[in-house]
Amino acid sequence: MTLGIFILFLMATVAGTYCAMALVANRSQGGSRAADTERMMPAILIVTVFVAALITRPNAFGVDTLTYLRMYDQFCFARIDKLELSYTVTFSLLNISQAGSCNSALLTMSWVLLILICFMLLPETFNTRLKLAALGLFSLIGTELATNALRQGISASVMMLALAWYRRNRMLGLALAVFAIALHASTGLVFVAVVVASLRFRYFALALVALIVLVLSYSYLGLDIEALNRLTGEIDKYSAHDADDLYVRILAAAQLFVPIGVAVVTKGWVDQQSGEERADLSMALKIALTALPYLTLPYFGYRYVYGVYLLVLYLSRRAILDDRRPAFELVLLANAGIALVWALGSSYLGQVPFLVL
Repeated sequence: MTLGIFILFLMATVAGTYCAMALVANRSQGGSRAADTERMMPAILIVTVFVAALITRPNAFGVDTLTYLRMYDQFCFARIDKLELSYTVTFSLLNISQAGSCNSALLTMSWVLLILICFMLLPETFNTRLKLAALGLFSLIGTELATNALRQGISASVMMLALAWYRRNRMLGLALAVFAIALHASTGLVFVAVVVASLRFRYFALALVALIVLVLSYSYLGLDIEALNRLTGEIDKYSAHDADDLYVRILAAAQLFVPIGVAVVTKGWVDQQSGEERADLSMALKIALTALPYLTLPYFGYRYVYGVYLLVLYLSRRAILDDRRPAFELVLLANAGIALVWALGSSYLGQVPFLVL
């Protein structure tokens, strides 16, 4: 079963289950317990099926999975001293999650479960955590973070956790942010984006213009900034793949604006939203806008989108998880559509199995 067929299968299963639970709820004369079950069932189903699929996927799915497995074996048994710090931190965390067994056979399972645990540790209700996990995993970006971006997948999840907890405990939030950056250096740019997005609009606009000028100067004028040599080296390394990943950058950017767009369409920007909802959605929009200049850069463009997606999703939660409106279902449908276009438009994903049946 390829990824595209898997998405169709999952969506059909969710739709059928959702309709069945709605019928049960209607026949139960409006019982609140049945209604709650009906609302949560799609999220429960998606998280359960998708996590199971990600855990049991073939190691051939995911460009770098076999490389990660080999490096993890080397980390566990060869004890290589030259391993990059972010890999050491990530592999150590994975080993802790495996109770110190350091078993490469458990790598894909512990990888996905660590991402899921971050959702479950959010300072929200269980219903909200579950729905966010469903929307986060069941998407182009979520699939990539759980199958192809080991360090960034875990790092982005921890960064989402840092943002969520910062408002309740600033020291804990900052500690989690530092840990996220240690897991993947690019999260440092995500942290900067969060800080910039917290500014008033006029200052944010100036910062965004400065970012656009900096990126365009690098892309078209060959601007060389010594302090950014490590970052630009990562960009240059993948410049040969510009044409190959252009459509991924476009789809990833579309994915990024889905929760914001659905929130605005279903609730409006001002009339039907509380002050907290508008503030969070405004911050989500600012973070999403910081991704646009990077889209001119091959590979790095969509990698940055991967880094900020879970933050945008979390900040949109109040507007898209309102049970009185079908926003959750609309985001889910849009995620499925984008992932399906991605799967069917990729010759690689059309050949590599996602589930072995």
